[in-house]
Amino acid sequence: MNVPATSGDMEQYLERYVCDGQMHLVMEFASPLDEERLRRAARLVLEVEPVLACRWEGGRRPYWKHREGIYSLSSFMLVPCEDPMAEVMGFMATRSDPSIDPLVQVRLFRGRTDMVCIKLSHSVSDVHGLKHVAYLLCGLYNGEMPENLPSEDRTAMPIFDLARTETEKGTPWPLDAKRRGTIWSLPFTSRDAQGAMSLMRTFDAETCHTILMFAAGKGHSLEDVFLAAFMVSALQVMNPKEGVVVPFQATYDLRHLAEGKGADVANLTGRTSIEIAMHGGMRLEDALVAIKVCQGPDGRPRGPIPVFHIGPFTSFDTVRTKYEEEVDLALKARVSPPLWVRAGSIDKARLGFQGLAPSSAFIFAPTTYPPMLQACLSEFDGSTTVGIGFSSYGTDENDIRAIMEGMAAVLPR
Repeated sequence: MNVPATSGDMEQYLERYVCDGQMHLVMEFASPLDEERLRRAARLVLEVEPVLACRWEGGRRPYWKHREGIYSLSSFMLVPCEDPMAEVMGFMATRSDPSIDPLVQVRLFRGRTDMVCIKLSHSVSDVHGLKHVAYLLCGLYNGEMPENLPSEDRTAMPIFDLARTETEKGTPWPLDAKRRGTIWSLPFTSRDAQGAMSLMRTFDAETCHTILMFAAGKGHSLEDVFLAAFMVSALQVMNPKEGVVVPFQATYDLRHLAEGKGADVANLTGRTSIEIAMHGGMRLEDALVAIKVCQGPDGRPRGPIPVFHIGPFTSFDTVRTKYEEEVDLALKARVSPPLWVRAGSIDKARLGFQGLAPSSAFIFAPTTYPPMLQACLSEFDGSTTVGIGFSSYGTDENDIRAIMEGMAAVLPR
């Protein structure tokens, strides 16, 4: 069974130029799961979502081609270990080839606790789809019939399908090296995935409640405050020269907008990335103001939009050419704004594995190649986790650790 490729698949497939293209959702359980039940559920996911049992076929009109023998591949594996978290971090840093490996992989790391990691190829879905796969895995583990499980879009594509234009929109990346300094001081020589790493920090429910109360008093969301703290802390580490503008990108989910609103600024996955201009010495309050400037009264992002926008009928060759041009420009200019990804909330109520709910859960966005990095924020049961993916080949690990520590110091207490 072949599956047509969506317009969003085009861009997501091409993102292999700048990241390893793998998303991860991790769940920790205080009691052991049933290994065989989880193995069966992982296999059934490939049947319920047929596109996950396919491989990408390029060309002017690309599509997903069903792969013979896909069910014999190792989409599930039990890994006994001493330190499940260390094994999870290593698994997340391991590249996966979508032409060989399954588009979804499930690993059960068994130590003193059980940790389940779902690896999903970004070429076939987005963070919205990653959460859907987790809920689907849980339902199949519990023995629910596939036809009784909620049907959801694997991506946020519906909002994009409202678009009716093929003209480029938004503002191109302002790659003026005189106005914008190099984001990271260490040199990079290639877009390889060497040294792919991920670091994370979880803020407990009590801390998040304090931050939420602060955000409400300022007319902001919890995510806005975390984004502001990330930008301020990163600036302190970067220490840019006076007058140098440092850009940050943040994704905004447009699915909540009414039909027709925002479709003209939605990129291929139903989101848009806006650019927030920052400079050295800015405080948390200054960063919140900068974020507010980028938000219109109706919730629609505004300001420079560093993403090219195309219509649903644009050919894959056109998308590929445009994407390669944008990436080459960024590499030559030696600038690539850090990207803040809002993964949203993971619904604990939908993750009861035979009554056993995870004690913690978080999402990691794809690890990016030099010189870029991605920070991903996800919420679960009142707590918030910030994960940063980067390449030690082009970024100093100590800088990322300093950003994490700086965020904790900047956030309201």
